Amino acid sequence: MSRPPCDRPIPGVPRMGPSQVAGVALALAVALVGCHRTPATSIDSYLNPREAGGLSRGTASPPSVAPPRPTEVGSVITVPGTSEVTGPGVQGGAFRMGRPARQGFTDEQPMHLVKVSAFRLDRTEVTNEAFAQFLNATKAEAADGRWQAVAGKERWPVVGVTWFGAEAYCKWKGGRLPTEAEWEWAAVGPEWQVYPWGDQWDPRKCCCKQNRGQPYLDVGSLPAGASWCGALDLAGNCWEWCADWYGPYSDQPQVDPRGPSRGADRVIRGGFYKNMADLFRGSCRLHQEPHVGRDGIGFRCAYDA
Repeated sequence: MSRPPCDRPIPGVPRMGPSQVAGVALALAVALVGCHRTPATSIDSYLNPREAGGLSRGTASPPSVAPPRPTEVGSVITVPGTSEVTGPGVQGGAFRMGRPARQGFTDEQPMHLVKVSAFRLDRTEVTNEAFAQFLNATKAEAADGRWQAVAGKERWPVVGVTWFGAEAYCKWKGGRLPTEAEWEWAAVGPEWQVYPWGDQWDPRKCCCKQNRGQPYLDVGSLPAGASWCGALDLAGNCWEWCADWYGPYSDQPQVDPRGPSRGADRVIRGGFYKNMADLFRGSCRLHQEPHVGRDGIGFRCAYDA
């Protein structure tokens, strides 16, 4: 299967117009100096408000809320790691990352062996209400008042968040963004499943174009789509930022890979509700400029074991 040219927009996500580009000008200026630098705390660094349909700025001033604790029951799961990379197909010892030749998109190849250490992962994507708490607690710019989730969208995944905003939220919560290898391991597991729930496509198990074709579901609404380790919504609802720079795979066995040392785009995984089946596969990877927040891109946090 051939890969669409990388200059095409993410399927289902419209390109940014001139006014939207202006909205992220500050973060872009920082990126031109050096993408490895963390932008100053401003809303343009963390979020594109035009793309974040589940957040608004109001005048109410509710009491401050402490960040969610990673140990909250039901919100974080422990993902077992593999042991040694011993050979292809060795259950419990080898994780085959990517897809074989002539399967999937070309950037999912070469398939290679990876060891992933145990880690913890948010069961679901970060919600609008959780991200609003973060913006208020960190005093991210909100000239019109405090940030709040739009009524009825509190439990939708937050979208329109830049990679920098996702990274900052995870640090605030005591975690980090998952690596691309960790994300795929949580999705496909030791059985190397095509989708988080198994090898057969089932639109009833994810928020997708075939069963929705309309905005997001509350996170965790489709428990039948859980992956082998209990993570929900790894397919559908929204794309998710990973920690890694986007780049080609190596064909060599790797231990806890973290991707290229530099790059232009960061990896996104998982697909969102406007996409079709191919983009929901656990090995499918796309990429996005880290300073750009778009509708359709959210995230979840990981934590060291």
